[in-house]
Amino acid sequence: MKSVSEMTMTELQDNIGILSTPSKMAGTSWSISAALCLVGGVLKHIAGSVCSGCYAERGQYIFPSFKKAAARRWRKMRYAISFESSRERFISSFSELLTRKRIATEKRIAEGKKVSCDARYHRWFDAGDLQPGMLPIICEIGRRCPEVQMWLPTREWQMVIDEIDGGLEIPINIAIRISAHWPNFNPIYSTRLIAAGCYLSGVHTEKGSIPETMGGEDWSFFECPAHRQDNACDGDLLECRACYACAAPGHKTIAGKTAVSYPLHGFIFAILMAL
Repeated sequence: MKSVSEMTMTELQDNIGILSTPSKMAGTSWSISAALCLVGGVLKHIAGSVCSGCYAERGQYIFPSFKKAAARRWRKMRYAISFESSRERFISSFSELLTRKRIATEKRIAEGKKVSCDARYHRWFDAGDLQPGMLPIICEIGRRCPEVQMWLPTREWQMVIDEIDGGLEIPINIAIRISAHWPNFNPIYSTRLIAAGCYLSGVHTEKGSIPETMGGEDWSFFECPAHRQDNACDGDLLECRACYACAAPGHKTIAGKTAVSYPLHGFIFAILMAL
């Protein structure tokens, strides 16, 4: 059997279920179906929650091509959770793939060439959320790719706490962001989560104005600027990496802040206002 260093990019992709490269985000991404969300699966049926009118259950996410890819990723991850041999193959393949893509990105930047996908950054779950057994695998991938900055938004705060209490250490290059359930209010705030290296994220309904109901005595929110630049991380305004653990020189960071808030998607906002 080939070692991962001998595998082609196609073979590595096959082992993890294929990375995606969302055009409006910074780098690579890996997702599963939003139908698998646990906390989100409950919230989407509750009027007024952030998950009602879920963006990951419409648009490109309902295309057969996405559904097939998401099911494949989930199958590969499920095998990794259940079987030790599959686990190491998944982790090593994922780590090798991210590393190769990062190196290729850095080479193009050094040569002064345009980069369409900044593979120094990786997002977990542009659709879907953590499932039991996933987080230790994700953290091991993070440890093996220390130069790749990662962002993991989740509503599964209890799952994260349980893993931390069980001894799991979160690598410094992974920003696990505990997401708010309700617009204009704070997410679950746990000193254990913050002490373990987790971050927070919220959602607000009025662009350009984060309400007084959000934030705390020693922390505040930074508004995602994507709505001012074609809903993208990179634009004429700035290149923002606020969601990630840290950022390369020239990218917007949020030093001194622990939270990012996103303006509510227009489609969902219209639904909420009609309730």
